[in-house]
Amino acid sequence: MPRAKKAAPVAPESDSEAEAMVASAFEMLPLARLRRAPENVRHTNQAVDIESLADDIAAHGLLQNLIGYAGDTSIDKAVVYIVGGGRRLQALQRLLDLGALAEDFPVPVLLRSPAEAIDLSLSENLAKRDMNPADEFLAFEALMKRGTASAGDLAKQFGFSERYVKQRLKLAALAPEILDALRASEMTMAAAMAYGRAADQDVQRAVFKAQAKRGYDRHSPERIKYDIANQSKTTDWPLYRYVGAKAYEREGGGYEDGGLFDDDSGAARKLTSAFTVIHQAHQHIDFQMILRLRQMAEELDLDSDAVTGFVKVKDLYWGPHSYAYHGLDKQAPDGYAWVGNDFNADRVERMLKTIRNNRILCQLPVGVDETGALIRIPKGFFVPKDQARAVDPPVQSSGHTMPTAEEQAAAERARKVRAFAAMLAADENAKARLQGRRFWPSYIWEGSRVLPDLGEVVMLKQHVAVTEAEIDAMMAVAEVELDRHEAELQAKREAQQRAEEEAAAAEAAKRAELATMDPVPAALQLGDLLLFRWADGCWYDEREAEDADPVYQFDDLAEVLDWAEAEGAAVRESWPTLDAYDAGSADDSAAEDQVDQAA
Repeated sequence: MPRAKKAAPVAPESDSEAEAMVASAFEMLPLARLRRAPENVRHTNQAVDIESLADDIAAHGLLQNLIGYAGDTSIDKAVVYIVGGGRRLQALQRLLDLGALAEDFPVPVLLRSPAEAIDLSLSENLAKRDMNPADEFLAFEALMKRGTASAGDLAKQFGFSERYVKQRLKLAALAPEILDALRASEMTMAAAMAYGRAADQDVQRAVFKAQAKRGYDRHSPERIKYDIANQSKTTDWPLYRYVGAKAYEREGGGYEDGGLFDDDSGAARKLTSAFTVIHQAHQHIDFQMILRLRQMAEELDLDSDAVTGFVKVKDLYWGPHSYAYHGLDKQAPDGYAWVGNDFNADRVERMLKTIRNNRILCQLPVGVDETGALIRIPKGFFVPKDQARAVDPPVQSSGHTMPTAEEQAAAERARKVRAFAAMLAADENAKARLQGRRFWPSYIWEGSRVLPDLGEVVMLKQHVAVTEAEIDAMMAVAEVELDRHEAELQAKREAQQRAEEEAAAAEAAKRAELATMDPVPAALQLGDLLLFRWADGCWYDEREAEDADPVYQFDDLAEVLDWAEAEGAAVRESWPTLDAYDAGSADDSAAEDQVDQAA
């Protein structure tokens, strides 16, 4: 039966405690005294394969020590918290529960100060390079929080590039939901990096929530980038202009550096907290409308007491191409209904006259325009529900009924058949060289084009006259020709779809073959991207050299192939060694020289 565990205290960080516990040798401690520390850097799949690990320990013994620190003596001096070797501890505790081990079973533990123990655990796990990326992000973040090393220092210590460490530190700030999904392998590293383009966790969450509802292509890096581009706001955003930089910054709003995941540049700066702007805009509008409501009533020639309030449009923005006023019927206050028209200004003006002449109460829709100014939305009004029909009488029906789907399909086929008949009649007239039936429009030249048989030609437009009787005479033939034409189009579409499926299957086979190659290639051509494997096992878009400054970096081949699949980059070629790559490049250059000489 599992034992209840005591809550672990927060690891002390004082210098005096660090100096008090500096042991360099292992201590054999009873198993019953050991507890998993809350600072253990591995949070992913902590219980995975514990049974097999317990079986291995039972058969061969514990082959590797644990790393830990002594508990706070004021709470429980007997407890030792394990920071490094959490899975081994779980396996030992499993054997204890099964009765295979006793509570006093001696376990080798390297005791350090809390800070040293945590650092050792982080170093041990980062050096293995088998951590889940989400845990790796947090491990780097924990090391940086010590304040004793820079990103460059960590890069040198663990053999990563400084850019790699900085990226991981930024990804440590991803919303917890996204890190959990990465731990559960519900998304790729490329997807996590795409989420990292937004510094605002609220933006990340909004995009993540929408992506999680998608079908087979959920958490696609390209879709995430697109959604974040729409969610992430800049200083060009009308709501930011309305709120102003001082108010935004006063509330803690900041700006993204934009340099780690994209190289976009421009005058507009990305905001780290779009939701701060939205919150402030709501407050500003509420305050400003205390005065503006009376002014708007006067502009509409309405009594001030006839305008009882205002309604902010969805997203607070309204511009020349905005559809923010759509759905205003769902924003109507209690007891009110929306009356308005998106495209008929005359109709809205008639509504205003009815409201004015009959002294009907109303509320006004307001929002921020593209210049950052607060305006009344000139599309309608909110009026009491019992007055809505009087303000906006329903349009009388003409009695016309919509055709059924079958009737629409029949009408469309009849149109196509007659169009084919007209073309066939024109072809018949062309055999007689179109005497008297050819007419040139005012603009006849369409431009030049290259045709397979004729080479470069000039395309001309002309009109060909056919009579209704000639079209009628071709209707029976047109029925047959239309069916043949559509059958050919369908066959082409099916052939194209098969070709695309075969190409996708072939590309998937190439990636699968590449993933199992032994040894791993030294160079890869994926679409237009050429990658090289360095001595650290990572992949870069430059060959390894002291002065190399690569842009792309991938941890391993699996991440490279995930990226290729997400980006649609085809596997074009691979080289087992750099010598093979150099030889292939030399052959390509020689072939190009021969082509140039022949030309």
